[in-house]
Amino acid sequence: MVAWVRTSARNPGLSYRIRIAGTPWKFPAEPRETLLEAGLQHGVPLPHGCTSGSCGACRARLIEGTLGERLPHDFPLGDARKAAGDFLLCRATAGSDLVIAADALDSAAAIPEQRIEARAAGMERLNEDFALLRVRTPRSRTLEFLAGQHVTLELPDAGLRRSKSVASCPCNGMLLQFHVRRRQGDPFSEHVFRRLRRGEPVIVQGPRGQCTLHREPGAGAVLIAFESGFAPVKSLIEQGLALEYGRPMHLYWGAETPRGHYLANLCRSWADAFEIFRYRLVHDPSPQALGAAIGRLVVGDHPRLGGLDIYIAAPGPVRAALEPALQAAGAGEARVSCDRLEYY
Repeated sequence: MVAWVRTSARNPGLSYRIRIAGTPWKFPAEPRETLLEAGLQHGVPLPHGCTSGSCGACRARLIEGTLGERLPHDFPLGDARKAAGDFLLCRATAGSDLVIAADALDSAAAIPEQRIEARAAGMERLNEDFALLRVRTPRSRTLEFLAGQHVTLELPDAGLRRSKSVASCPCNGMLLQFHVRRRQGDPFSEHVFRRLRRGEPVIVQGPRGQCTLHREPGAGAVLIAFESGFAPVKSLIEQGLALEYGRPMHLYWGAETPRGHYLANLCRSWADAFEIFRYRLVHDPSPQALGAAIGRLVVGDHPRLGGLDIYIAAPGPVRAALEPALQAAGAGEARVSCDRLEYY
């Protein structure tokens, strides 16, 4: 476990406070960035599509304050809508503190099913067993998703499909990250490790899954991951940090061997930069022993789990082994969300 340290300061430059009326969402925006860029960068799940003013998906309405620069766009708002204060988040900046009316995609049910023809942007080997796959969508068709969700990746040239959790933050729906574990005899992982070409077609379909950040956070978050189940957990943590979650976030990352902690340096950097974050790395070749060990650690750190949000991204045997300890510590009084993808 890494000791807590002071959070690094944000950019001290001028910024305005933006609030979405009727919701708990608020975020700072600098005069040089669009409101969509600012909101997504700070973890606010704003609707968007092209990000260039063509689709109108990010339409909002000004209630209080003054907009700054408004960039030209092709989407036809119409004179009546403009007179009512409508504008596009992707083409407007803030000129003062603002109150706006806008939809926030803060539930899985609010996000439509999407099918996007994307391209492989590259593969980075994190170690001999795990790789980071990057997929780039067209600028005119980025993926809307919530942290913790998964999609289906189809590699049409290879005739392969696989459901994979998105490992990146929703703040960038154009450059998506996925974690791939190499398993002997598995055609998908072998293709990613040995034959994937930069620019190869990748069809992204989704998103799916309910293991997403709660709109109203509890007293803190306990996040449990097994090997590449770290992918959705990483996305959740990054969104929580972007939102300035303000409550403790404790990660328990299990693996069969130490190689399964393929981004341990990232966890260390989070712990160095954010005093709300700490983590433990656990490894054991037996899923049952591993799950039981994680359960003991969680309960040792949190004797009473009531009031906490618990997120689990681990296969069935690990979940089954850790659940008795969690239930004994009051997990029934907590909000528990599970990513039930069995293939990690």
